[in-house]
Amino acid sequence: MASHQNPSHSKSSHDALRDTTHQLKEDVVRLGRTTRDIAHETMDHLKENAGEVYHQGLEKAQDWEKNLEKRIQKNPMKAVLIAAGIGLVLGAIWNRK
Repeated sequence: MASHQNPSHSKSSHDALRDTTHQLKEDVVRLGRTTRDIAHETMDHLKENAGEVYHQGLEKAQDWEKNLEKRIQKNPMKAVLIAAGIGLVLGAIWNRK
């Protein structure tokens, strides 16, 4: 005995599948937009933080430079001897290679 599909049942299944596929497509598009928005927000936040960290690092480096200059002016002979010692150590290391 051959089984025959009801044409209206087949059409309603086809319509349901099409509707589900369309809904899935819309969901994927919304998910993509949400992901893009989150990525943009994250990048903006990182840019802001990177700028702040850069400026803080720059300020610390400038403070360190001023402090070093003061120490050199206070003890110039000690600074020269330290620099000479560092030069000797680095020269010895480079000559070994």
